[in-house]
Amino acid sequence: MIENNEGCCRNVNIQRCLKKRIFIGRSTVAGWGVFLGEKVEKDDFISEYCGEVMYNRLLKLITQDEADRRGPLYDKYILIRTQPGNNHKKKRREYDEGWVEFMDKTVAKQVVKEINNTPVRAKKKYKCGDLWAMRYLPKFKWTYLTEQMAHQSAKREDIMRMDISKVKREASDFFDNVGMSKILRNLQKSDSLRFPPIKRDFPQRKTEDEIISVKGNKPKLPVSMLLFTGGCCTDKS
Repeated sequence: MIENNEGCCRNVNIQRCLKKRIFIGRSTVAGWGVFLGEKVEKDDFISEYCGEVMYNRLLKLITQDEADRRGPLYDKYILIRTQPGNNHKKKRREYDEGWVEFMDKTVAKQVVKEINNTPVRAKKKYKCGDLWAMRYLPKFKWTYLTEQMAHQSAKREDIMRMDISKVKREASDFFDNVGMSKILRNLQKSDSLRFPPIKRDFPQRKTEDEIISVKGNKPKLPVSMLLFTGGCCTDKS
């Protein structure tokens, strides 16, 4: 079956990933640009936008001065960081944060206008339903980003240094306590061998119950004493 180019849907090329051959070369106007390597017609599918990533083979497209200006972010044209939501509050969607630098601000504004709030179409990593959330940052310089990343890195190093010092201090205190306990235990052991334990004993008076238990039953009073105490005296005068 032969398809008719005039009547068939052009989206079939997108479904079959039938891309056109393109290459990067020096532009006759300014800088570098993307050029077609074959003949195309109006409304033809050329290629799918899958994000801006500067590969190693494209690093030569910028000058050394431009690379020095970008600083440590030179080899990462787009920075990707995952921001997870807070589990204690309402769960938020995870998102990837990145920055793209354009040589021409007009092109940047146009890209933001066309791509913002559109589905992300990529072969890997991204799921169905992900949207681009792009925003043009006026008067924003790449040096601001490098300074921010350097500040965050220094902050992380400070926190890590404080945690390491805290752990070292706790470990040192623990070993000091263990060593001191061993010393005290050895001293107590040596003292017990050299000097016997002192036992102080003081004489105590016996209680009444102890005395009765030793002597036996309680002695009874004589009958005469009972009569004397139980009788009554009369006056004969």
